[in-house]
Amino acid sequence: MSRDELVRSYLDGQVSRRVFVRRLVATGVSAMAALAYVDILRRNPASAGTVGDFYILVRDYSFTPDPAKLKRGQRARFGFSQFSQHTHSATDTSPLALFDTGLSAAGSVKFVDRFVAAGTYAYACKQASHVGFMTGTIKVPITVKPKQGPLGNAFKITWASGTLSGYVFDVQRKGPNDTTYKAFKTSVTTRSTMFTPGRRGTFRFRARLRRTSNGATSGWSAPKALEVT
Repeated sequence: MSRDELVRSYLDGQVSRRVFVRRLVATGVSAMAALAYVDILRRNPASAGTVGDFYILVRDYSFTPDPAKLKRGQRARFGFSQFSQHTHSATDTSPLALFDTGLSAAGSVKFVDRFVAAGTYAYACKQASHVGFMTGTIKVPITVKPKQGPLGNAFKITWASGTLSGYVFDVQRKGPNDTTYKAFKTSVTTRSTMFTPGRRGTFRFRARLRRTSNGATSGWSAPKALEVT
């Protein structure tokens, strides 16, 4: 059964909430995102066709899940719980200021643009009584394939699923004997590269998005390790 068929079965009452969540998780949706989606779906059936997005539930005083771990190219959809007593927003607080849902009523659903670049993106609610402590983080990974291999093997390092006009990517590497990260790829618009290490040990990579007009950046992505044997 496809995701769309599964959603329709749930809305038609053919499967229970519990079964729907379990089957949704089996299709690759995270457990926390599936639970958030259930809450949103009953209130806003029109969002049924976007199950491939990553759902973040917004309730009084919290975003769930946090951190939200998106795949590159995935879009975040914020579902504002029908049980909230306040209006809330999901407002990017990173220097990039990429998105802002605006203050949204309980039961509404807002989406933000796809996250094509590896990095860490902080956001918060700008409702007056929640400023300063209702915060969340979206994390988009860099990938290394394969994760382990022999000396002389070529490994693919991927940090983006697409390009953004006016933005570039920075990628750093930390070698087996390095104490700090060093520039690997700077100001690039390419999405990936092949890396052939010249020594054995553990290499780590991380990436971020940067706006060319003012130098504003996302946070660095969580590092991914490469084991060279």
